[in-house]
Amino acid sequence: MSSGGIVILPVAVVAAAGAAVVLTAAGTAVLLVNAAGAAAEGALRAVGDYGERLEAELAALAEAEAKAARWQCVAADVVGLNARIRLLERRAAGSGPGLDVPPPVVLGGGTIDQIRQRMRETEQALLAAQREVDAAVAQRELAALVAALPPAAATPDTIAAVRAHREALARRRTPEPVGSRRAGQQVEDVLAGLDPDANADDRAEALAGAALVAAHPTESASYLRALRGTVRDLNERVTRRRLAAQWLTTLEDRDVATALVRNDPPAPLRGTAARLRAVVDGGAELTPELRREGTELVAWAGEMVRQRFTRDLVLRLLRDEGYTVDAEVDSRHTAGLRVSRADWHGEHTADVWVDEAGTIHGRVLRELTAAGDEAELRDRSRCDEFADHLTVLADRIDTGTGTAEVSVQRGHRPEHRQRDAAAFDTRTTRPTAAEARTREAGR
Repeated sequence: MSSGGIVILPVAVVAAAGAAVVLTAAGTAVLLVNAAGAAAEGALRAVGDYGERLEAELAALAEAEAKAARWQCVAADVVGLNARIRLLERRAAGSGPGLDVPPPVVLGGGTIDQIRQRMRETEQALLAAQREVDAAVAQRELAALVAALPPAAATPDTIAAVRAHREALARRRTPEPVGSRRAGQQVEDVLAGLDPDANADDRAEALAGAALVAAHPTESASYLRALRGTVRDLNERVTRRRLAAQWLTTLEDRDVATALVRNDPPAPLRGTAARLRAVVDGGAELTPELRREGTELVAWAGEMVRQRFTRDLVLRLLRDEGYTVDAEVDSRHTAGLRVSRADWHGEHTADVWVDEAGTIHGRVLRELTAAGDEAELRDRSRCDEFADHLTVLADRIDTGTGTAEVSVQRGHRPEHRQRDAAAFDTRTTRPTAAEARTREAGR
């Protein structure tokens, strides 16, 4: 039986991760996975476009809370920008050698302002790289499109119009109200709305639709409506692909991968990352089933990185209270510590572990055999002392927000480690959503 436990809401862990001026590796992992879990299709924005309303809301928060909220915004920007870089890398890989794509942005290693500046520079480099890729594939893209035209449609006028449309797509300007503009200009307005992260196949499909408008001048209105529908469908496909890229780039981030290195995903999700990679590469679709799996995989990763971050936070706080860490023990379901105090003289130690739900558990254990009233008194006194320190830990984690709840047992006599107790109690663990589905299916 444990001497106590601290239940911490996930939001408190995220806030604690973002409370630093410069993030730790564990804090970076928490914020990135939290941002990936919250990613919504179509929610990408210009980097750093936080707006006056958000800044007004942050101004009303305490300094630590505002800093954490800003870090969460920056993490969301990093996840979105790195997904776009990943998609351009795939497109550039098929465009010939020598095309430079900017490296992904690293969330850690700087202040918020420094990383925001890094992102702005990277975004400009990304736009330049997109233009380079466009230029590199221009002739090949046009030749393939002209070759695909039906012989009756491959007239000089149609080919000239297709060339103009392809150049307009490369310029990519914001569509304007069309009114009575000529058909060619309306086509370019529609193409301007194609998502800039569209891959080669998406662009070819859009340009093929544009070619049909040019090839059928007497029915241009009908083909223009079809083109609008095509671009809308393509944009939805690109948005799904970008969401897969957000998840995949986050899971493969260095700090996230380090936090997950000792844990494999639940069995139903072990092939999910590979299937997401196929979507990012353009060879598969993000189906509803795969989207559900991706959501579960990111949720599992969130549990793991919060667990590791919480364990590191507890380690630091225990050291502040005079404890020495004797061992760090990671298992399938827990991240644990074995700690002691100099004034316990090796007679007692304490096990502290964080389960998958992020709950902190702790118990005092007797290491040396002893009997009598004095030994029993020391047992109860040290168990109470440890319970007091768990309460202090909960207060320091909570910071008055009500996001950490502590439950301790006083007057508890500890078990003897060698005789009565397992190393770490993992009975508090719960199955992941994917594991629960598998168990239910097997009934």
